[in-house]
Amino acid sequence: MKTPLDHIVVLGAGAIGAWIGGQWAAAGLPVTLIGWTKTVAQLGQGHTIAGQTVHPEVTDQPSALASAGLIVLTVRSTDIDEAVATLRGHARPSTPVLSLLNGISPAERIAAALPEFEVIRGMVPYNIVRIGDAALHQQSTGQITVGNSPATEAKRCRTRIAHCARSNRAGALGQTPPQSKQPHQRTLRD
Repeated sequence: MKTPLDHIVVLGAGAIGAWIGGQWAAAGLPVTLIGWTKTVAQLGQGHTIAGQTVHPEVTDQPSALASAGLIVLTVRSTDIDEAVATLRGHARPSTPVLSLLNGISPAERIAAALPEFEVIRGMVPYNIVRIGDAALHQQSTGQITVGNSPATEAKRCRTRIAHCARSNRAGALGQTPPQSKQPHQRTLRD
């Protein structure tokens, strides 16, 4: 049985998607980023986050969704309809979908359009900027929040996310930036 962390596929390899996917890749998790052809060319040789070059798999082929244990949506809100069509065409309905789009309504919209999928609400409260083609920088502070679900509550998932958060705070990505610049992931408890 596939667990969420067996293979994470990030649909939307823009700044947020590449940053989060890069963090997970640096922590040793199997990650594939799906993005536009131009983005794939820019990130194909690796990209830099917090001073370390990371090399998650990068593709423009949505067929990568079929092998996902967890799908993370980081597309622009204006691209939700296209993302929903892509998920319908390529993802297994049993795969949890973590929505990291701005606001609450995108997750509700995605869940309404894909009732056969478990859609998990999440939020990224910080912004990421590109420096050149393949370097990313976190400009503001905050913690990623992820809503409760069977996929995020699994002991293995909680343990790995907590490990990533501890590692990132400890400067595991090659440098020790000020605490205010550290990325964090945690699971919210109701």
